[in-house]
Amino acid sequence: MHKLFLKLIWLIAAFALSCPAQAARNILVFGDSLSAGYGIARDASWVSLLQKELRQTHPQFEVVNASISGETAAGGLRRIGKALQQHRPDWVVHCAAATDLDRCEREPGWAQALNVGMARQVAEACQELGARMAHISTDSVFDGAAGDYAERDEPRPLNVYARTKLEGERAVQTACPGALVVRTNFFGWTISPRPSLAEWFLGRFERGEPTPGFTDVYFSPLVADHLARFLLELLGQGAHGLLHLPGATCLSKYEFGVRLAKAFQHDPALVHPASVKDSGMRAERPLRTCLKGDRAVSLLGRPLPGLEEGLDELRRTRPDRKGLRLGQPGLEELAHEGD
Repeated sequence: MHKLFLKLIWLIAAFALSCPAQAARNILVFGDSLSAGYGIARDASWVSLLQKELRQTHPQFEVVNASISGETAAGGLRRIGKALQQHRPDWVVHCAAATDLDRCEREPGWAQALNVGMARQVAEACQELGARMAHISTDSVFDGAAGDYAERDEPRPLNVYARTKLEGERAVQTACPGALVVRTNFFGWTISPRPSLAEWFLGRFERGEPTPGFTDVYFSPLVADHLARFLLELLGQGAHGLLHLPGATCLSKYEFGVRLAKAFQHDPALVHPASVKDSGMRAERPLRTCLKGDRAVSLLGRPLPGLEEGLDELRRTRPDRKGLRLGQPGLEELAHEGD
């Protein structure tokens, strides 16, 4: 059995495991190419792997994969109502989004349809059916001028992606008041063709390639495994509304790369300072999106983990495979990670 990594794999498991043991639960996943298993065998997609694991450990749960790789926004919107009526899920996890920041700038209608229109339709259907919904948002809704943002701070999005994600948050909360809306920024291992931030760094390290690290972009990353465990507890408590769920360490992408290199016994000198302002990317990126997790700490009853704990978990869960994907040679993974 492969490990299940990144992009809300353990979020789905958290939903399942937080249900009473005697209750059957039907869980519907609306996702993107990763959920659909883009570029890999269908039975190797993370939803398929989760289905297999739950059959062994929690057979009362059924996971339905409503994700289609490469589907158009219009196609996805047409399928929402039909899928929900057909499967009548108890839980709906909405992780589909337009996350290519530069494409969002070029095609704002595409971003609007996915990040707002689809989110609204899923929330409306969940409210009508009485299904519980989790909607994953982003730390990019802030302009990055100050950092250390709490839930009460006013968002000021800088680009089309962030504006549509914020509008999507509000559409979900209006249509389905009991939904949990989580702002976070996470890293980890993935079976997607596109590498995560950690894989992008590590792939270059393994090839001995000098690697840029932005010294002017700060974030508070949380490893996906920790995110999932917290969601398990929070959902078990019936948490709802807006929640910031960051890691405890606020640091630059450059510092992240250096500490990642040290953790995996690579030469930290491979990471060289760079500025996002010189990257040539189309969409303006916020510079400081670190989040305050005070509400999460209060609900969980303990501190959130720092980066060292996250890197320990990343090492512990490393897949048994040779080499890591570099993906595209550009800086997109360095500039934006997590949803």
